[in-house]
Amino acid sequence: MSFNKFALFAASVAAVLASATVPAFAQQIRAKVTLPFETRWGGAVLPAGDYVISTEAAVPLPSIHVRGEGLNVTVLSGSVSFTGVDEQGGHLEIADVNGTHVVTKLHSGLGGRDFAFMIPKRLKTQGYGVVALQKASIPVSNGR
Repeated sequence: MSFNKFALFAASVAAVLASATVPAFAQQIRAKVTLPFETRWGGAVLPAGDYVISTEAAVPLPSIHVRGEGLNVTVLSGSVSFTGVDEQGGHLEIADVNGTHVVTKLHSGLGGRDFAFMIPKRLKTQGYGVVALQKASIPVSNGR
């Protein structure tokens, strides 16, 4: 087999494999949440207020788009797990880290996915260890 035929074959196999993975990420998530206090989510600082949370359909990158209160940010997730559809709805898990509220998880509810988020390095390097004293669960409504 010549190099050109092999390259074409390899590209075809890659395309088939890529299309096979799209359905797992194809469902777009769109939800609304009201943050009762200033919250860090990845590198973004979100003031208290109303936000729309979404993902892009068919994009395999584990990222969340957050829009509201004059902000439009994208936050990368550390990991995504598939949990199945939860008819009860979703929620944000927010930890109080040394007095700073930080999003550590998004349970998407009807989207059937859990997104985990890292605590920003800046909070870890302020001269004291990370202490998550309390966790809050903020409901996320399914919205269109």
